Amino acid sequence: MKLQFDFVSQAGKNFGVVQPLDDTVLAFPAPIDVWLPANTDANLTLISGRVSEWKGRRNGRILGQTNAVRRPLPESGLLRMSSDVQATASQLDLTGTAIGTRTAFTIAMHGRIHPEQLGVDNQYFWGTSSTNALFRFAYRITNGTRYLRLSIFNTTTNIDVPLPPEWSGTMGAVAVLSGGTLTVYLTNGSHNSMTLSAPIDLQTFSVGNAIAGAAGGLRGYVGKLGIWPWAATADERATMLRWAA
Repeated sequence: MKLQFDFVSQAGKNFGVVQPLDDTVLAFPAPIDVWLPANTDANLTLISGRVSEWKGRRNGRILGQTNAVRRPLPESGLLRMSSDVQATASQLDLTGTAIGTRTAFTIAMHGRIHPEQLGVDNQYFWGTSSTNALFRFAYRITNGTRYLRLSIFNTTTNIDVPLPPEWSGTMGAVAVLSGGTLTVYLTNGSHNSMTLSAPIDLQTFSVGNAIAGAAGGLRGYVGKLGIWPWAATADERATMLRWAA
């Protein structure tokens, strides 16, 4: 099969090897870890067809679930946290050493909500709800207005990023904490920021919810996830947004 590109190369030039985005992101230095959702032995441990462990590809960090009924299903290259009609959802909790208190970090993720469930408010993609250390990222819908909300410290300190009325439910986002400023960037080009008064404390971290050890709240899927203990540059962030799209 021949590939055709809509540009002209200079004479004598070639393109070399085009590196897959997964490999580019995996090569970023010193991550907490990077998780890929494809159903392979390197990524997932399955019990009775459900995900008991989502394994980080750089450091082997585990997002796990010991409760069989709360384990997600691998489906179409993503992790299905609930069916399109199911209210109770799955979740995965980070095991081992806590991410802890951070003055800089980057979190990138792809997620998807079932179109049938877009009318349901407060669906968490990831987060923590430790006492006095709230930090959680959710889909919200209020009076018909759709937006993504990152709640920080408490329920009244929030970064809201609007979504268009025709939003289909597919989400790619990168959150960056740098120099005391926390910014949420979406793959559609929208973003919003806030200056923080204190570091972020991540004593727990969950995917598909924001309360460790609880039933999940996301009525859809999670995909690629990366957490780094440093603030991404503009170029790194652009790559992460393409990866999370």
